Amino acid sequence: MIPVATTTVDILRRDNDLGATEDPWEDTDAEALNAFAVLEESVRAVISVGGGNYAGRTVGPGDSEFVNYTLLADPCDLQYLDEVEDKTTGQRYQVEWAISSPGVAGQLASVRAGLSTRKGI
Repeated sequence: MIPVATTTVDILRRDNDLGATEDPWEDTDAEALNAFAVLEESVRAVISVGGGNYAGRTVGPGDSEFVNYTLLADPCDLQYLDEVEDKTTGQRYQVEWAISSPGVAGQLASVRAGLSTRKGI
């Protein structure tokens, strides 16, 4: 458990990664199969930007911006390509990497992850 949390987050994973949730013989559209499902809710966390670390920015037609963030959270099942939704701001982030730490003598166990957002086209 982290000592101080500034927000709570939901962990989301694509339905097809969680296993079948519908009758496989029933007609469904492709978007429904690729929808995200909530895996864990209200995980205590801190999301921060490391000194305004911008991974890249393209200018001109099709302007887009990628921003990297760091997540520190209570122990949870977080994996590459999951999504994290900040319950305070409503912003969604994509998980780029995740590492869990057992802490010291069972105290301060946590998950650290790299998050990113893409704004624009």
